[in-house]
Amino acid sequence: VPRPKLPGHRVVARVTLDVAVRREFDYLVPAELESSVHEGTRVKVPFGPREVMGVVTKVLDESPHGNLREIIKTVGGQTLVTPPILRLVRWIADYYCCAPEVAMKAVLPDAVRKEAKGWRERLFVRALPVHGELPKLTKRQTDLWNIVEEWHELPLQELVRLAGTTSSTIRKLEDKGLVSIA
Repeated sequence: VPRPKLPGHRVVARVTLDVAVRREFDYLVPAELESSVHEGTRVKVPFGPREVMGVVTKVLDESPHGNLREIIKTVGGQTLVTPPILRLVRWIADYYCCAPEVAMKAVLPDAVRKEAKGWRERLFVRALPVHGELPKLTKRQTDLWNIVEEWHELPLQELVRLAGTTSSTIRKLEDKGLVSIA
C-alpha cells in the first residue's frame, strides 16, 4: 500500500544486518527505492567503511536516530523473507534471547541472506497473443513458437533444453513480439 508522502518526508527502513551486532539499524529509503522496499526485502547497506547485506524488518515513517545513511540497493527481484518468516525470526530471538541476526541466520539459507554469485532469477517465456498472421520465421523459430504456444508459459532454461537451442534464438521471438521473457 503506497504511503502518503509529506513534503520533505523520508521513509525509514529498520534492517537486521548479516553481521554480529546484536541489534537492528535504521536506514533512509532513497526515493527511487520506496516502491520496492517493504518488510522482508533484502538490501545492501553501508555499515562503517563496508557494505553489508540485511533484511528489512519494518518500514517506519520516522526514526528516533539522527544522521541516517541510505540503503544502497535492493537485492533479488522477489521477497523471499515473508511476514510469517519474520514473525518466526522475532519469536526465535525473543524466546532464545538471541540477537535478531542469529535468528535470521538460523531460518534462512546463505543463498538468501547473501548476495550470492550463484543466485539466479528464473526467467519464464510466455506466449503473447498474435493478431493476424505470424511474422516471417525461420524453421527453428517456428519450432520454438509451436512449443511456447502449446505450453503457454515455461521456464527459459527448460525451453532451451526442450528445443535444443540457445536463449538468443528465443530472444529473436521476443524481438518479433511473439513472446515475453521475464
